[in-house]
Amino acid sequence: MRLLIVDEEIIPGGVETLRRRLIPALAKEVEAIVWVLPAFAVERFRDLAGGNVIIETANTPSGLPHAIEGIARRMGHPRGPLDKRLRLLAKRHRCDVCLATCLLSQPMPRIDIPVAGLVSDVNPGLPMQVVDNIGYWIDRSALTLAVSEFTASELKRMRPSRSDKIHAMPLAVPHDARVTPPARRGSFHYSGAPNPHKGHLTLLKAALGLAARGLDYRLTL
Repeated sequence: MRLLIVDEEIIPGGVETLRRRLIPALAKEVEAIVWVLPAFAVERFRDLAGGNVIIETANTPSGLPHAIEGIARRMGHPRGPLDKRLRLLAKRHRCDVCLATCLLSQPMPRIDIPVAGLVSDVNPGLPMQVVDNIGYWIDRSALTLAVSEFTASELKRMRPSRSDKIHAMPLAVPHDARVTPPARRGSFHYSGAPNPHKGHLTLLKAALGLAARGLDYRLTL
């Protein structure tokens, strides 16, 4: 398989970290990855290029900036130049499948190969237009991937009739990890942003429960 990955939404933090784990992992499973990025983000991810990972810019051959194309979309004009660029790259690199690594507000590419999308989050703080767009992708894409079992279950609740094409792709503990005996001491590093939906209160209650059981436990936020 030769995979065309389209990144229109570049978000620093957890989503960027996800990309840095996802691209090398996928590269081991496919013949080639053609990663399409906005021009301003190419250097940020240049270290991941090489081998079977090819980085291309989302700028069109005519040089139309990504920001101008975004303005054109908001004014009701079709995103023809970007889709034309994606079709050209898919043909040039002989790609079989297109994947968007972070579904937010971007339209689905109109190209001649199957399109899939990865949902990084479905938190209650997302604007309704983003939630509606994720639903649009679920309805019309060939496949929808989620970063966790919880996210997959939320997407299936959003679109129960499409459950058969919604799949979890967890990037956490491998399924074959060995269970170790209970420890008397330990630590947990939680890197989630301090947003209400991140579940900090549940985590703090769990840590207090461990302390009450006499465990020497350190929680780092």
